[in-house]
Amino acid sequence: MRRPAFKNELNVTTVIALAMFAITACGLAVGFGEFRGQVSETNRDLEALKTDVLGWREAHAQFHRERAQEIAASGARTDERLKQVEAQSRVIDNLTYRMTVQEQGSTNLAAAVAELRQTINDQSGDIKLIREIVTRMDGSRPSK
Repeated sequence: MRRPAFKNELNVTTVIALAMFAITACGLAVGFGEFRGQVSETNRDLEALKTDVLGWREAHAQFHRERAQEIAASGARTDERLKQVEAQSRVIDNLTYRMTVQEQGSTNLAAAVAELRQTINDQSGDIKLIREIVTRMDGSRPSK
């Protein structure tokens, strides 16, 4: 078999293929450049977002620390109020007990006064009877 002879001629297909290769290479170069620009812009955006998020996290953590202090202070005030209310409640309980004792004492005293009146009335009747008896006895005695 014989080898074909080499012809040095330019073909339309070859020109189109070379042009397509050049266009593809240029497109890749431009696209890669834009991609690198987009990556660097995205990186800048991500860094800005990261800074914003870190700032927000720190502010939020500070907010929680302050809120925890406020809650602790509020709890302490509530505890103090409860202690005062409990002390006043004990005073009220003591006064209630004293009032109950006084009411029972006054009831007993009223009963004792009523009993004393009854006793005095009985004695008054007895004294009248003794007077009558004495008056009769004096009348039945001969006078001297």
